[in-house]
Amino acid sequence: MSGASGGQPAVLKKEYKLKAGPKLIIVKGSIPDWPKMQQERPDKITPIAVVNAANQRLCGGGGVDGMIHSKAGPELAKECLSKPEVRPGIRCPTGEVVVTEGYKFQTDYIIHTCGPVYANERKDECKEALTNAYRNSLLKAQELGVRCVAFAAISTGVYAYPFRDATQVSLIVLKDAKPPLEEVWVVLFMEADFKTATELAEDLNLAPYVAPSEAPKEKQERRGGPPSASWSSLRLGSATS
Repeated sequence: MSGASGGQPAVLKKEYKLKAGPKLIIVKGSIPDWPKMQQERPDKITPIAVVNAANQRLCGGGGVDGMIHSKAGPELAKECLSKPEVRPGIRCPTGEVVVTEGYKFQTDYIIHTCGPVYANERKDECKEALTNAYRNSLLKAQELGVRCVAFAAISTGVYAYPFRDATQVSLIVLKDAKPPLEEVWVVLFMEADFKTATELAEDLNLAPYVAPSEAPKEKQERRGGPPSASWSSLRLGSATS
């Protein structure tokens, strides 16, 4: 991994080829910065969505949920609170999903899901609920025709789900992503979490993604020159791993 120009920190990113065709991308980064990264890439993919780790009330909160609401603007809260309650005070039951527009967050959709509040004595129940949160979010993205979706770590903040266990659940679900999805991103804020996630990906025998070979020279010449660099090799302000 090379150092970044201008003294900026390196982007840690690893890519894996999934069985059904999409690419899994694990990156150290920030969910609020992810839409801008997608807007700036030369091979822009649309539509895109982000999965929000919401609460059952869909009223905004701390962590990723609070950051997404803050960046999306008040229109997001207005739409969230317009969703019907399925039970008193509950608009998004644990493990289920609700979809809104992206507003100023600059995604086509925000897929809100509520993970479980972890308790060791309910370990199996929590695992099932977290699996449902990831699976239903993934299925909803595919149903909406999303081609590029980003997940943060669900339930690992104030809901206290052990990070390694939660990440194993997420990767077991996400490795079965199918078209029209082309890219599934797992965006993790801490370098230690990035390392844990990539270790787990290797434990699951996920194959590293290998970019297609460049076209032969004669094809390049017919197109008027060599192809542009693939987005995964561009710096976008910092280096890739």
